[in-house]
Amino acid sequence: MNQVTAGFAYEDVANICQEANKAYCVTIGDNTQPSWEDAPEWQKESAINGVRFHCLNENTTPADSHNSWLKEKTEQGWSWGEIKDAEKKEHPCFTAYENLPKSQQLKDYIFKGIVDAYKTALIIDTKDRPLTFGEGLVGLSFNPSNLPLVDKAKRFAADLIDMVAY
Repeated sequence: MNQVTAGFAYEDVANICQEANKAYCVTIGDNTQPSWEDAPEWQKESAINGVRFHCLNENTTPADSHNSWLKEKTEQGWSWGEIKDAEKKEHPCFTAYENLPKSQQLKDYIFKGIVDAYKTALIIDTKDRPLTFGEGLVGLSFNPSNLPLVDKAKRFAADLIDMVAY
């Protein structure tokens, strides 16, 4: 499902993050990253989950991004391996953020930067698109207190409803 948040879809931003990651990897000599169209579903879902993580959590850091990815991989049974192997569920970045080489840490900066750019440029603007089911149900555009925490809670609730409803 192409879930919409802040005027953009998680999958669309994940696609851009994947392509940027692929391009960056080429510059460091890693030609193994597939394009979005060729990426396996587990890899696409991981990227979409990363976008969702940044959208639902304010003031995240690149280390938070990696830790979220590491938690997801742990829950899916992955472990450390010298080379990335989806069948064995092994990955060389399956380690604490501070143990990663700077060249690998930079991927988290790039990912976060792309998501943050979308969040900044497309602050919740529902005027040009219909509300999702969840947004309509929670009354996303109604916040007379103007408290950012209320907006965040409503966004979270709308996203959860949309995930369950579709």
